[in-house]
Amino acid sequence: MEREVFLETIQNLKESIKNASEMICSLQDTMRTLQSELDRSRFHSEQYLTLIMDLQKKLHEREKEISDLRDGITR
Repeated sequence: MEREVFLETIQNLKESIKNASEMICSLQDTMRTLQSELDRSRFHSEQYLTLIMDLQKKLHEREKEISDLRDGITR
């Protein structure tokens, strides 16, 4: 009887270890997916930041052109 209980306990432990291993693999896959999404998001954020900076520069240039034109008209 004790042997059966012992063997059942060992089998339960093996099953628990197998389940834990599968969970770890699943979590590792999830972490890789999340890291990929984070990298993609970071890349897009950098692109948007570059675009915003370019637009600000162009806006500043246009404002200067308008200011220069106004100065030319008022002289």
